[in-house]
Amino acid sequence: MVLELAGGLFGQQDVRETAGLESANTVWIKLKDIAFSGVSSINSGTFTSQDTMMIIIKESQGGTSGDISLQFNGDTGANYYYIEIATATWSQTTGATSIKIGRTGGTSNQTFVVLVGGEVGNETAKIAVQIGGINTATTDMVLGGGWQNSGAETTSVLVKTSAGNFTGTLQVFYLATGI
Repeated sequence: MVLELAGGLFGQQDVRETAGLESANTVWIKLKDIAFSGVSSINSGTFTSQDTMMIIIKESQGGTSGDISLQFNGDTGANYYYIEIATATWSQTTGATSIKIGRTGGTSNQTFVVLVGGEVGNETAKIAVQIGGINTATTDMVLGGGWQNSGAETTSVLVKTSAGNFTGTLQVFYLATGI
């Protein structure tokens, strides 16, 4: 991870973190950075919608094993779907109330990286591609999923577990171009 320092308003400095991108014109800018401990869910709070976002969830040694999932904008309706591999079997879940991204629990630390794409102002589906968080104990892996909510732009993220509590950090970034 590379840190870039850019001039901010009133002489303050903005620190921008980039995820190894070579171009100085495209950077990941952090919107949210929230530490949490012993909770069953964590809400990012509201942020300005962006075309491309990255959500990083770092979970440290959860106790009870359960699914970790995402909801956008407080939408608890059956507007989500995801595809997973569980013990070498593929399955697709539609009409879900959240996007499953993996499992908590055990004695291992896990990092989940989720890329969220969809053009602001043209929202028919937000696609979340999960690229981390394989549970090696059960060989479960979620490949990706989506949120279908016509006209809705992503302005908040809720991360939750289906069982027990978990501890870690939630970070939300957006991809800025022309910087």
